[in-house]
Amino acid sequence: MNLVYPTMPAFAAQYHAAPPPKIGPTTATTRTLLGMKAECLDIPLGRGVSHYCVLPSGVVAFLDAGDVRITLTAYTPTADPAAFQK
Repeated sequence: MNLVYPTMPAFAAQYHAAPPPKIGPTTATTRTLLGMKAECLDIPLGRGVSHYCVLPSGVVAFLDAGDVRITLTAYTPTADPAAFQK
């Protein structure tokens, strides 16, 4: 099974189908999440600043959009082979 993770812009676009107006410049930063470097975007919108972070693998590590907050709490780059045994 191949899993496809959305890129940061695709995820942001999907989540905010009709976003409030952007009120300032988007800021790109890096943060350390679970000991890994994550690429982040801070987007100032009419209701506050939305924060999005992804790991180099494309996995969403953090999202804070005011009404929704997602934080990655564990990550392994490979699947456990035992999970696919019958």
